[in-house]
Amino acid sequence: MIYHLVIQIEIFYKILNFEVGKGEILGFLGPSGAGKSTLQKILIGMITNYGGSVIVNGVESKRHSNKFL
Repeated sequence: MIYHLVIQIEIFYKILNFEVGKGEILGFLGPSGAGKSTLQKILIGMITNYGGSVIVNGVESKRHSNKFL
């Protein structure tokens, strides 16, 4: 089981870092078309063809299985 996630995302030459601990809930807020759903799909592995990188617990998310994510 994963009890703590450290996630780093590089989008448009900016780096977004956040951590999600056990029992915590993460939400994304923003206007329509801001990329909230796309970011969520990248995080859960539904989209794998993207630029930049998503690092989960120090490992590039493209290397994780969907079951892990």
